Amino acid sequence: VAVVAYHCFTLTVVEGRPAGAVGAGWWIPGAGSLGVDLFFVLSGFLLAGSWERLRRRHPGAVGTALHRYFRNRALRILPAYWVSLAVLLPLAAPALFSSAEGLGRFALLATLQGYLVKELPGQVNLVYWSMTTEVHFYLVLPAVAWALRRYGARLLLPTCLVATVVWRVWAH
Repeated sequence: VAVVAYHCFTLTVVEGRPAGAVGAGWWIPGAGSLGVDLFFVLSGFLLAGSWERLRRRHPGAVGTALHRYFRNRALRILPAYWVSLAVLLPLAAPALFSSAEGLGRFALLATLQGYLVKELPGQVNLVYWSMTTEVHFYLVLPAVAWALRRYGARLLLPTCLVATVVWRVWAH
């Protein structure tokens, strides 16, 4: 609800106004953007639980657990995502089918690589940006869970913080 309220607020109140032109009284609906952060945190806890259950079910077979984890994740999001692309691309971004560059962008969308062209998700459906984030999280989660077990949070969390700052500075 917070995310929907935030988007309604930005589309009706904020859009088209110069930066800072929205009064301070609008901070409550603006705080709805925290709903996205809450979604990712909650998603992280649920996915970590799913991964750990698979690991317990297959204690000596990390490969089997990884295969099932990635298969479950793919079956959960890809079919609905690809159907939405099949419906939305001809309606919202038919130009993607008219050139080699457009077909390349279509391939990026179909393979969940929306970050490679920053404006690409917004050409079709703005919320597609979150799919790439989610897939990256799926890929990293088993390695993070392994590192937590092996090195503990006291070493891993500061390391991740430093790596995040370095990446942010380097990636600009």
